Amino acid sequence: MSEKNHLLIKELLPLYIDDAVVEEVKKIIDEHLQTCKLCQKEWMELKSTVNASRQSNLYIVNRDQVEGQPSFIKRLKKLSFIVGSIIAGMMILFMAGSWLMGQEKAEEEKLKEDQELVQLDEEFESLSPPREAIMKKSGVKIDILTKEFNEDESLFKYRYTWDNPKIDYVKEDIYWPNHLVAMDLTNNHILHRKENMGSAAHNMNDESWTLSGIEKNTEIVGIEMPNFAVFYQPEPFEIQLNEHGETSIQKKITVNGIHFYIDRAEITNERIFVYYQQLDDISKVGLYQLSFNLFDKNDKHWSKEPKIDFQIEKDRIYNFPFFQGMKNPLTLHLEHAVLIVQGMHYKFPVK
Repeated sequence: MSEKNHLLIKELLPLYIDDAVVEEVKKIIDEHLQTCKLCQKEWMELKSTVNASRQSNLYIVNRDQVEGQPSFIKRLKKLSFIVGSIIAGMMILFMAGSWLMGQEKAEEEKLKEDQELVQLDEEFESLSPPREAIMKKSGVKIDILTKEFNEDESLFKYRYTWDNPKIDYVKEDIYWPNHLVAMDLTNNHILHRKENMGSAAHNMNDESWTLSGIEKNTEIVGIEMPNFAVFYQPEPFEIQLNEHGETSIQKKITVNGIHFYIDRAEITNERIFVYYQQLDDISKVGLYQLSFNLFDKNDKHWSKEPKIDFQIEKDRIYNFPFFQGMKNPLTLHLEHAVLIVQGMHYKFPVK
């Protein structure tokens, strides 16, 4: 609950103790007191003070005449308390409603984004060779280290390894929030992701996913691993760019046996663009992206890796923002050719 709501509930505690709040407000305060230690303490202290005060005033026969106030003023005060609590309750309910609407909107936007990503992933899958064939060509191997599926929590660990000296590194989550998906196939529901941890070493990456638990009757769990990228070293290539406008490059290069054509670069006031093509058929060799970096006049380095621009068209554009600190002239370097590998699918029996 927000700080504003917290303070509002704190102000309502005296009315709450006197049972002078409406039922909806009482329910909200009840729930808040179960989790807020500060309000619990204040409520207990206030309740103790009120009880002690009431005990000391037991001798007063006509409480409506306390301090000489007529009974209609007492009733008016009580009515004002009730009206105030109703207004405060409506404010709390409005804030809670606004928060829920905000959550629903965020979930709708996330769902829309996920749907767009799934559609793009499906287009990629339809263009690319079978994932098993790409895995074999990539030079990367996946080993499953741990697959523990329990009712309270599940754990899935795996390792990427490679011995190709031309591979600099392997990375997940390189062009969108690209997560592992785990499903209880017996009950047809998703195991929610709780935590992802990764570690890298020479020629090896480890990934660990903590997931929610399974049902008592779960028999099979399906795993769809994230797409990942393999970053291959190219032969050295660099070119100094014109300070404004286009620089013609017109260079054919080969990386990991895949052919590319780098056509030109362009510098605008806001961005730097590099135009290139993958010459080999995606459906035969898989989808590759080129990754570039820049060095400025002061030999300062600018790079977006491990993030890349994911594009499936033949004509592609790699772009940088023109950072304020960049000093012309700029030198363009080819950093990597990046193979995108579709995440592997597995089914595991639960013992």
